[in-house]
Amino acid sequence: MSSVDQGRLELVGAPAAFHGTLKEYQIKGLRWLNNLFEQGINGILADEMGLGKTIQTIALLAHLAIEQGIWGPHLVIVPTTILMNW
Repeated sequence: MSSVDQGRLELVGAPAAFHGTLKEYQIKGLRWLNNLFEQGINGILADEMGLGKTIQTIALLAHLAIEQGIWGPHLVIVPTTILMNW
């Protein structure tokens, strides 16, 4: 992650419509992604394989839709192996 102070990030969690469980580091990633969105800047969630980038991104899109009324459009580029998650 970037040098954004995690303590200052808005306390964002997955909305009730999100039917998954995020680990603590995934919640931090969700907060970081939301912070990037709020600031209007770009970033790349580049965690190691298997750490839950897909679920963090789904949680972010659910948060934007449910909590902020932003339903899209969104461009999601994924490997074919996880296409069914989307």
